[in-house]
Formats: sequence, structure tokens, C-alpha cells
Amino acid sequence: MTKKLFGLVILLAFLIPGFLSAEPPKAKVGFIPIMNSTGDVVFDALCMGMNDTLTVAFVFLKQFDLEVIPGIDPFTDQDEAVRYYKLKKLDYVIYGRATLTDNDQLSLNLAVYDRAEDKISFELKEDMKGSLNMFETADSMIEEVGQTFSRIHLGFGTLLLRNTGVEEDIR
Repeated sequence: MTKKLFGLVILLAFLIPGFLSAEPPKAKVGFIPIMNSTGDVVFDALCMGMNDTLTVAFVFLKQFDLEVIPGIDPFTDQDEAVRYYKLKKLDYVIYGRATLTDNDQLSLNLAVYDRAEDKISFELKEDMKGSLNMFETADSMIEEVGQTFSRIHLGFGTLLLRNTGVEEDIR
């Protein structure tokens, strides 16, 4: 009896810390790269930059398992896309596209599909007022999506290097 009790205590001593220290499961987030639907290759760089920024932000957050999903267009066939999300058991899917408005202004659209709610739970749409604010608008949209998911303040900064004219070893 004492050996069994002692064995049970030893077993629990090893199992309980494992359960207590185990990380909670991370939400599975699918990311369909933002598509350039403008027909103008000039905006490919903007879409690629947004894709890279969003991917890096989610990798650094470390709260999510991010899966990049190429080749699906949820704007064209939402039902097919939702079947894929459910098959892969993705908790959320982020996707977006760049289009042109009737006035030939660039318009960015980001959306988040939530599998638990089985609907688009979050959507952002911004029409650019000019080419100068294009990247700033893209960054603010990514900040808002990231903060919605993580509830952590995200922000972007600028590193400014100034040449003082003095040659120095920068090691």
C-alpha cells in the first residue's frame, strides 16, 4: 500500500509541473497574401511590403501559429475559401487586396475571417488620397489588424542615420 501511494506521489510530482508549465495552445492564423487587383504592376511592391510587414509582425508577436496560404482568392469564391479554412482548422484568416476606385484612386481592403463566428469579423477599407500617404496608410492598417488580434500596441518607427562627415569605425 505504501509503495503504491509513494509511486502515485512520485508520478503526480512529475505530471503536475508539466501540466502547469505547458503553454496554452496558440490560435492558428491563416494569412492569404494581399493581392494586387489593380492591373497595375506599380502596386505590386506595396502589396509585397504589406505582406512582409504583416508576416513579420505576427511572427514577433509569438501568440499565433501563422500559416501563409497562397493561391486562394476569398474575394472571388468565399464559399470555397471558407471550406479550406475549416479543413485546415484555422481559427482566423487575414486577407486583403488593392483595387482602384472609380476615380482611379488606390483602395486597400483588409479582412479577418473568424471560424468560431463563421463570418468576417473585422474589415478595414482605406481609399488613398494620394501616393504620398500610401505606405503610411498601409502601416496603420497593419497596426490596427495586429492590435485587434494581440491586444498589444504595435507601432512603426524610423531609424535615421546622419553622416556627420567624420570617418569612424562603427563597430
